[in-house]
Amino acid sequence: MLSEYKKEDLLNHVKLFTKWMGYCPVDIKNENDLNEFFSINLPSILDFSKHKEKVYIYTGPGWEKWNKKKVDEGMAGSETWASYLGEALTKKGYEVTIYNDLLTDNKDEPLLEPIDGTDLSVIYRDYTKLEEDLKYTYVDYFISSRTTDPFNFKIHTHHRYVMIHDVFLNYSQDYDIKAWMVDKYAYLSDWHKEFLLQHHKQMPAEKMFLTANGENFDNYKDVDSYVKKNQAVYSSSPDRGLYELLTMLPRIRKEIPDFELIVAYGFYNWEKMCEARHDEVGMQEIAKIKKAMDQPGVKYVGRLDKKTLANYQKESKVWLYPTAFSETYAITALTAGLAKTAIVSTKYAGLITTVGDSGILIEGDNKSKEYQDRFVEEAVKLLKDEDYRKMWAEKGWNKMQSYTWDKIADGWIKEFKSKQ
Repeated sequence: MLSEYKKEDLLNHVKLFTKWMGYCPVDIKNENDLNEFFSINLPSILDFSKHKEKVYIYTGPGWEKWNKKKVDEGMAGSETWASYLGEALTKKGYEVTIYNDLLTDNKDEPLLEPIDGTDLSVIYRDYTKLEEDLKYTYVDYFISSRTTDPFNFKIHTHHRYVMIHDVFLNYSQDYDIKAWMVDKYAYLSDWHKEFLLQHHKQMPAEKMFLTANGENFDNYKDVDSYVKKNQAVYSSSPDRGLYELLTMLPRIRKEIPDFELIVAYGFYNWEKMCEARHDEVGMQEIAKIKKAMDQPGVKYVGRLDKKTLANYQKESKVWLYPTAFSETYAITALTAGLAKTAIVSTKYAGLITTVGDSGILIEGDNKSKEYQDRFVEEAVKLLKDEDYRKMWAEKGWNKMQSYTWDKIADGWIKEFKSKQ
């Protein structure tokens, strides 16, 4: 009969084997099962040729619980990034687990999300289980999204990365970015890098690398079969330029009477944040935008799944985005290019990198007369002059071909291997 200490030691070995190899040949319920387990000629967990390298992607708690299906139903950038980067890395031979605010009733068991057309899967696990899982697992590459907080746990890894989606890791300049233990910080545009270096004074420039966001290119592969309409889709958060666009809409429709603006984004997250923060100014801004939407030429469809959104984009002639928001990247610019819509936006922040000279980027204050006059002028010209519009649409489409998930994953793998 085994002592309690010996039994605990053997059970720990079983747990380690199961975590490392991904299976357990015996259902361990009693001492006889333990004896059976150790009587089997099992592969050594020290034979690294038998293992896939593990990548953990941590996104943590969020405003909404989610999984891959929820992402495809229309969730925003950081969730899309984790989901699709995970798939791309899995296709390249890595074992990927995403620790997120999991949309499932059972938080104790991992959720396998199959990748269409393959027998591969990304593993989704509720973020609250991370510390427990780390006890028995060596992680080859650990990526934390938006935060360095997971590095407070004991992580058995030699490679730690931080993906920075927002303008900074934390509002406080005193936030511990844990530069001594992080291998690399990923940023999304040239402007983003400069902002981060100014805000987080302790961030080493030599530990930063440029990455990108992406989208599902399959949703746009039939773009040339669509007949373009005098139409634009607004699919960003409403606080990022929608009101300014709505104020310019009557001037555009004066020249193009059948022009229609499709507003394909809800107010749920913004309203939820305002309520949580007791933000009366924000609630007033929401009310102002909703009132401005009540005019001819506006079609409000709310949040759409990504495929339906892509269909609206592919039949649109232009993408009009008069933003003053500090975009770190702007996924909507990517999808606008893939949909072969001509881009008119602001020469500011991440748009300078993501769009560059593949779109018409206007300098200045988006509320000023000079800015809005130029914006309306370019929008009308694109809608009236098809050759001019096609020229800009092709430029946008060509630029966005560099943002495939396959290429983005290759960029991460290059960083993985540079530390070995």
